Amino acid sequence: MFAYLRVAMRLEEEAIERYTSHIEKIENPDINALLEGIRRNEERHLKMINDKIKLFQK
Repeated sequence: MFAYLRVAMRLEEEAIERYTSHIEKIENPDINALLEGIRRNEERHLKMINDKIKLFQK
């Protein structure tokens, strides 16, 4: 199960990096606001995964 959580964690981290990269390159504030919202959602997913890992390690 930890292997699946690690894969999910890596995918979320990569998504965050991609959204951050796009935000840095795109100069449209409306699109950037949308991308920032999506990135924050990915960050919440990452936190949820980390919380689950900590819970299972106890």
